[in-house]
Amino acid sequence: MFLSSGIEQTAVAKSEDGENKEPLYRFTLSHNNGAESFDFPVLPESIEVQKKGRGQTYDILGIGEINIIQSGELAEISFEGVFPARRVHYLSINKDKWKSPSYYIQKINQWQASGHPSRLSVKTETLDFTMAVSIEQFDRREAAGEGGDIAFKLSFKEYKFYMARRVIVDTNTQGETKVSKDTPARPDERVPPKTYALKKNDSLWSVAQSQLGDGSGWKEIMELNKISYDKVTKLPIGLVLRLPERRKK
Repeated sequence: MFLSSGIEQTAVAKSEDGENKEPLYRFTLSHNNGAESFDFPVLPESIEVQKKGRGQTYDILGIGEINIIQSGELAEISFEGVFPARRVHYLSINKDKWKSPSYYIQKINQWQASGHPSRLSVKTETLDFTMAVSIEQFDRREAAGEGGDIAFKLSFKEYKFYMARRVIVDTNTQGETKVSKDTPARPDERVPPKTYALKKNDSLWSVAQSQLGDGSGWKEIMELNKISYDKVTKLPIGLVLRLPERRKK
């Protein structure tokens, strides 16, 4: 499926006094559960969204051919654009939010190398979606004769969070067994910090609970930082602790 935005000239709305309002149409890339984000300064002329189904065909005796629809493949998204080297008149963002090309390049490279998904949000006349994605490819070059503008091509792949579901087996007084599955928690898109500075009233358990999502991880923090048992309750405020990976629920 190939979709064209065709909205560059009307990307930013104007108020009655001529001041820029928030953009009507926008392409936003964010990371770490929205803690970091930017709007692409110029809307791409088109965006390509590809998603294939995974239907399988079976021949059933006496019925004929039937089609069983399974979960589709992950969507792939790509578009080309430009990071202008100056505040040009065709920006799709408010001019005071413009950044140099190096800012966007640094952010994209950093997020791509982080090992954690980003989130792409697109709002146009024909598209309105937000999707967790991995940054698959980021190609760029200096646009010839454009005074430092950087032309780029970005490719993304849809990211699906895997959340294990706990199976609950309950037997009543009549001996009847009921099997149910709990509802998985909302995926945590935050990038876990690698260090943590102790604050007043902190304990290793509270640090493990807030930073790793599981208080029982306090022993891992203790071992990683070579803290002896006799010092666990005597840690000074401001001590910087190294943290293990956040536990997956």
